[in-house]
Amino acid sequence: MTRKPLSRRTLLRGGAGFSLALPLLDAMVPRSARSAQAMTPKRFVYWMQPLSIYADVFWPTAPGAKPYNWQTDPMKEVYFSGPGAMVNDKFELPEALAALQPHRNDMLFVEGLDNSGGNHPAYSTTLTGTNTYEHSPQNMISIDQLIAQRLNPPTKFRTLNVGVNNGGANDGQAVSWLSKSQSVPASDNPIKTWERIFAGVSADPDKARKLREKKRSVLDSAIEQASTLQQDLGAADRRKLDQYLTSFREIESRLDAGAQAGCSPPAKTDTKSPSHGRVLYDEDELEDIADTPFVMKQQIDLLAMALACDLTRIGGLQFGTEANNNTFPWIGLPSWRWHDASHFEAGAPEKWPEQRTFAEGWRAVAKWSVEQYGLLVQRMKDFGAFENATVVFLTSMNHGGAHKARNCPIVVTGSAGGALKVGRHVRLPHRFNGNGEGTPRRFNDLHITLARAMGVNIDTFGDADKSTGPITELLT
Repeated sequence: MTRKPLSRRTLLRGGAGFSLALPLLDAMVPRSARSAQAMTPKRFVYWMQPLSIYADVFWPTAPGAKPYNWQTDPMKEVYFSGPGAMVNDKFELPEALAALQPHRNDMLFVEGLDNSGGNHPAYSTTLTGTNTYEHSPQNMISIDQLIAQRLNPPTKFRTLNVGVNNGGANDGQAVSWLSKSQSVPASDNPIKTWERIFAGVSADPDKARKLREKKRSVLDSAIEQASTLQQDLGAADRRKLDQYLTSFREIESRLDAGAQAGCSPPAKTDTKSPSHGRVLYDEDELEDIADTPFVMKQQIDLLAMALACDLTRIGGLQFGTEANNNTFPWIGLPSWRWHDASHFEAGAPEKWPEQRTFAEGWRAVAKWSVEQYGLLVQRMKDFGAFENATVVFLTSMNHGGAHKARNCPIVVTGSAGGALKVGRHVRLPHRFNGNGEGTPRRFNDLHITLARAMGVNIDTFGDADKSTGPITELLT
C-alpha cells in the first residue's frame, strides 16, 4: 500500500499549548523524489566576528610550506599566505584552525577580499557592501535579508539572528539590516531564543517559565506522540527523531539550570574595572562574562535546530560587538581585553617582551572562536541541516590594531547544493600582494557570489562602484 508522505508541518503538541516542529524527515518527502537533492532547501548562515581574528595565523598553507610562526615572524598590517593569485585543493590548516579539520573538504577559503568600509564602524556594514561613511538608503540592505526577500521562503521566520555578548545588537552594532534605518536585532538571551523558536504561536512565555520552575519539560506530553509516530518511520528517520528530541531536552535542561543559577541580575558593576569579570549588556542588566561558553553552545544548538526544523532557512550568529573589551577567563585570559590587545605590535623585536601577552591571548581567542564556528557547522550536520547549506565566517578587518580592512579572513563552509567549489583555498589578485597589480575586490563581490549560489541572480550589491560581479573562481 502506498503511504501518504508525512506533512512537513507535522507538530508534536507539548504542555502549556506548546507546539514542537519536527526536523525534515525522509517520510516527509514523496518516495519518488527522495533521491533528488533539490528536495532539501538551500540554507544560508553567517557568522560575524569583531576585531578581526589575527589573520597571520588564519590562512592555510601549501603542503610542506613553512607556516606562520606567531612567536618569531614579523606581523604585517596586511598579511597574505603567499604572493600572487592561487587556487589550491591540497592546502593544510594551521594549528589555530585545527578544529575545522573534520570539515576540510566542505570548506572554501577566500583570500584577497577587502571590506567596503574601514575602521571599527565597518563592522555594522560588512554584510551590506557599503562604505561606512557614505550610506545611501537604497543600498543598505544586508545580504542575508536580500536573499530572504528574494527567495521568500515559506518558513515561520524569514530570518533568524542570534547573538553572544552582543548586547542585543543596537543599530550601531547591528550587522543585519532591512534598510538604512532598520536593523534586525540578534537576541543574545538563549532562554528568549528558545521560547521564540519552539514555543509555538499560541504559547504563553510566562507558562514556559513556570514549567521550568517546576522542573517539568514541555516535551513530556509530546513523547507519547513521538513514540507512536516512530512506529511508522524508517530506521534513519527514527534515529534522526531520537537525536532531535534528546537534543531538545538537553537544551531545555541546560537553560533550566542556567536560569536557576543566574535568573536575578546582580547589582550594576563598573564595566571599566579589569577584574570584575562582567559585561554590560544594557543600562539595566549585567551578565557574567564567564557564561559565554554556556550561552554560545545554547545559541548554536537553537539556531541549528531551527534550521533543521525548517522554521527558517536563513540565519546568523553575531559574536560580540566591535571595539568591545571583553575578557576570556574560560581560556585563561581573565584580564586580557579584546580591543586593547588588538593593538599589539608583535612584529617589532624590541617591543616583543611587553607585547607577548597580547599576542598569545589573540591567538588563543582566534582558536576558540574558530572552534565555535566549527561547532555550528557540526551541529547543522548532526541535525540534518547542512545539506544544501553554506555557512560563511566573516570579520570586518584584517588587523584590528591597524584598523586595516584589506584581505579580511573569510571561510565559506558548504557548497549550497553544489553551487560553490569547496575543498579549496582561493587567493585572489591584490595590489598589496606580489607585483603591485590587481585591483582588490570587495566583500560586495563575495555577497553577489553567495546570493547566486543561493539562487538569487544579482549583478551588483551595496555600493555599485565597489561591485564587479560574481567571483567565478568560487562557483561551479
